[in-house]
Amino acid sequence: MYISSLSKGLGAFGGYVASKKEVVELAVNTSRPFIYTSALPNFLVQAALDKISSNREQKRIKLWKNIHMIQRGLESLGYKIDSQSQIIPDNNWK
Repeated sequence: MYISSLSKGLGAFGGYVASKKEVVELAVNTSRPFIYTSALPNFLVQAALDKISSNREQKRIKLWKNIHMIQRGLESLGYKIDSQSQIIPDNNWK
């Protein structure tokens, strides 16, 4: 079973459960949070699907190029960047 939010990475709201149909139906029919809610509007589901399937690899490559450009720029200003991730901790600064 996979449970995830659509709000952080996709900029939408709501979430999803991916599992066998029987497991999802059991959760929807017996879990209090699900009993008093309704399904997401179709346009939000479609927006999430569009974001998931649209040029993910190209966007990831562009993101890393931008990250490296920022890191090189900060290093040229004298900042020490020890991070290999997109997160630059402030304890590494001058």
